[in-house]
Amino acid sequence: MDQVFYRKWRPRKFSEVIGQDSIVQTLCNAVNLNRIAHAYLFTGSKGSGKTSTARIMAKAINCRNPIDGEPDNECQICVDIDSMKSLDLIEIDAASHRGIDDIRSLKNNVNFKPTAGKYKIYIIDEVHMLTEAAFNALLKTLEEPPPHIVFILATTEVHKVLPTIVSRCQRFNFLSLKVEDIVFRLKKLSLDEGVEIGGDALLQVAQVASGSLRDAENIFERLILTYGSKLELETVQNALNVGYENESFDLIRYILCGDTKKCLEIIHTIEIGGNNLRFTHKTLLEYIRLVLHAKTSAEIISPLSDEKVKTIREWGKQYSLSRILYCFNRLLEIKFSRDLMDVLPFELGIVEASTDISNDIHNQEMDIKDSSNIRIDKNDNFGTGISEKKDNVDLIKQKVPEQKVPVSNNGNSSTVINNQDININLDNIEQLKLSQWNEILKFLRRSKGKRFNLSALLRVSVAQRIEKESLIISYKHPSHRNRLEEEIDDIAIRKVLEDAFEQFLGKKYIMQLEVAEFLKTEDKEKNLVNAAEELGAIVIGQVNHKSIQNE
Repeated sequence: MDQVFYRKWRPRKFSEVIGQDSIVQTLCNAVNLNRIAHAYLFTGSKGSGKTSTARIMAKAINCRNPIDGEPDNECQICVDIDSMKSLDLIEIDAASHRGIDDIRSLKNNVNFKPTAGKYKIYIIDEVHMLTEAAFNALLKTLEEPPPHIVFILATTEVHKVLPTIVSRCQRFNFLSLKVEDIVFRLKKLSLDEGVEIGGDALLQVAQVASGSLRDAENIFERLILTYGSKLELETVQNALNVGYENESFDLIRYILCGDTKKCLEIIHTIEIGGNNLRFTHKTLLEYIRLVLHAKTSAEIISPLSDEKVKTIREWGKQYSLSRILYCFNRLLEIKFSRDLMDVLPFELGIVEASTDISNDIHNQEMDIKDSSNIRIDKNDNFGTGISEKKDNVDLIKQKVPEQKVPVSNNGNSSTVINNQDININLDNIEQLKLSQWNEILKFLRRSKGKRFNLSALLRVSVAQRIEKESLIISYKHPSHRNRLEEEIDDIAIRKVLEDAFEQFLGKKYIMQLEVAEFLKTEDKEKNLVNAAEELGAIVIGQVNHKSIQNE
């Protein structure tokens, strides 16, 4: 009876195990030098080769004619192990034999010597499924087993294994397989099976497998059973629901150049085609990673076509490192939710990534240069203008005339603007980027003061500016300012904030808080109008105070 691919083509030698070179070399050396440990722990994701390597190890240490640490696969012991007939290899599935009675039975059997080879090997798969009582029962045997016993434990969740168990084993961490390694293996398998399939189609299979060779082989076999021995790229894409490879490549192109309209058109095309948006997201991350490698002159190792690799190198030269990193970070922040359609968070993330913030900053700087000195009257709604524009442009720092600042006993300072006019000399303005402020808020989101979250207290501020050596944070309501002042009375909390400012702004600043009374002007006017209307008045005109950005 024919076996399924992942069993038929299971590695039989260490040299056939892909993607785990350092582990294979270490185990070969151990066999060569006869330095066999009494217990091994193989950890790693599914399909990375843990169980296959354990079986090869069992053959190698019992093989009658090993060759450079490799089993010869010809002696009777190797043949019996390959055919699962050996009495010296016992495989236990800890998911179904996880109780203390199963481990007690194992402890009784370890005293029996091997029948043919030098060692009796116990492979315990998914060992993390054992109960705590079973772990404790295994502990003593694992620490001092009989000299003819070798334990090989395998798990995908090593954090669930008792530390006392882990410390008694030689641990090997198996890596998830790279896409190019899986493609290499599938190419060899297709030749051996007589299947015609292109490199792009194999790439699709490898990407869907997510680092698991076993999954890739199962998918490949299913495709052969469905479509025969000749597989086209389009056929594979339709079967796996992961088409639109070229659209994904174009999508990363338009994200980098900031063409949001084109991005949304491509997303619409992908969505109505029934494509898996999560896979598309994964593909975009792979592309932007390669662009980053091209920018930093790193070697591009990818199974992509030469034409696409050439295009990626051109993107690396064309776009700045900051632009590439910005797009990369925005794509990483896309999180799909079970409660929402996948397209909603995906579209939002793509729009954010494709928004060319540098152009907005440049335009804002040009507007500032066109205005040499601007005087803002106390009635001008300067604060509101900033808040309305804060999603698109950088916050600009206001140059406030020197005034007396009350200083508390512990050295903290705060400034309160009453109804003085504010003069801004734009020639001396340094911009505080909104992206910097957002990074500060993100960095502090888990930092808690005496009573309040520090990021939340900063988030309700309406403006921020740098004046000389001070970072001045403006609040609309005194209560908001007072809450943060109470927190920074604690020197440790103040240091946390000032260290965060220094980290993201590149310089140490003294933090000052203020209540900007002019921000309340519009609210007062609205209240007066509302009160007049309630008394029966008819409003025939109203002054529209524009912000500095709209002048």
